[in-house]
Amino acid sequence: MDFDKKDILKKYIKDLKRKRYINNYYIGKIKKGKSTEADFLDGFFLRIIIFIGTIIILYAETGYFIFSIVVSVQITILFSLLIYNFKNKKMKKKIAQINEELVKKKILKDINNLSSNEFKEYIKDILEEYYNTTFFEYSNHLDYLFTVDNEIWGVSCFKKSQDDRIGLKDINGFMEELKKTEASRGLIVTNSYFTEELKEKGYIHIKLVDFDEIIEIIKKIGKLPKKEEIEEIIVNKRKEKLSKRVNMKEQFFSKHNILRFFFLGIILILMSNLTRYTKYYTVVGGICIALSIISGSYNLYFFIKNHDFNLQK
Repeated sequence: MDFDKKDILKKYIKDLKRKRYINNYYIGKIKKGKSTEADFLDGFFLRIIIFIGTIIILYAETGYFIFSIVVSVQITILFSLLIYNFKNKKMKKKIAQINEELVKKKILKDINNLSSNEFKEYIKDILEEYYNTTFFEYSNHLDYLFTVDNEIWGVSCFKKSQDDRIGLKDINGFMEELKKTEASRGLIVTNSYFTEELKEKGYIHIKLVDFDEIIEIIKKIGKLPKKEEIEEIIVNKRKEKLSKRVNMKEQFFSKHNILRFFFLGIILILMSNLTRYTKYYTVVGGICIALSIISGSYNLYFFIKNHDFNLQK
């Protein structure tokens, strides 16, 4: 029973840390790097200033100290409620924008990891659901055919870099192939975007679907990542960040650097008497030796921590 309680407590603490990090992530994005604690302190000090300022003004006008305190408390509470409602609405709007950006990046990353054929299959799956129809493979320049409202459509998928744009020359093969079929309309899909020249051409029977439109289609069929998935993206960002920090620490505190700092320090101290800058060389040498000691202590601590020693007499 105690074991279960410990597990529940650990899970509760873990969930709290997770929520705190996610909240810090949003606050940092909205407040441009500011933490939750810093944002709270800013608001707290603002309320203190308003409270004290109101007391001073009211006391100066009325001469009643208790009355000034009571009214100041009410004004501060009212101000806090108004600010809370305003900030809450603003926060929700900003969080929605941040989540939208995270979702876009995730989908873009997922698509970039697909091969050209896998991208075609990916588009086929979401468009079949969107149009509630079945796609049929056709040829190289015309990937699929499908029917909607008794109209036959031809589909061509272009997987490109986000920096590339699909232009008129890219769709020549598709347009020629489309004429050979019974299709009356065409659908060109890309994970990138189209050139202004192609968009201005204004083909009535051709629909252009770029990356932003893909996002809208995924949204309409309800396949966008849910709140839990978005939070997992944020948590994974933290893990990646921590992993980079660990790697940097391991590089800094490596055995190679311990020896390098130590011998560099010894050499600088020995050379100090041979130069005009004796104190400078001595200080820098001392810092290098200190760094080697810190690095060695760090490695020793984690070596002891990660190993069990059975001390016997």
